[in-house]
Amino acid sequence: MGGRAHLVVGGFPIGSRAGHDMDFLRVRMLQSLQNKNFQTTVSQDFSLLEDRLDGTNYLISYVAGPYPDENQVETLESWLQDGGKWFALHGTRGGPAWSEKARLQGVWTNPVFNQLVDNAFDWGAN
Repeated sequence: MGGRAHLVVGGFPIGSRAGHDMDFLRVRMLQSLQNKNFQTTVSQDFSLLEDRLDGTNYLISYVAGPYPDENQVETLESWLQDGGKWFALHGTRGGPAWSEKARLQGVWTNPVFNQLVDNAFDWGAN
């Protein structure tokens, strides 16, 4: 198979497990991608997404907390429109996920990001 992939595995706050074995998952995902001849970059959040997605065929995200900000959402949207493939696993869409600013304001998710995910993955909710 092969190609290029970017793997986002992380919890909130940055560096925490958020109740999950992120290290185990990260290693297993990297092993699987290597077995399929993928060149893979890895991050614990959506920072530097524009650079990481440049020339990348696939984005795989398994997160429990971090979500992209509005600029990163625009990058994702453009990348998807250009043919990028995204496997959004576990808590990627949201839940008790927030930035520090949003947490202080009592906002639990990023509505702009949630709309992108809903549009990218037709959940059949009309």
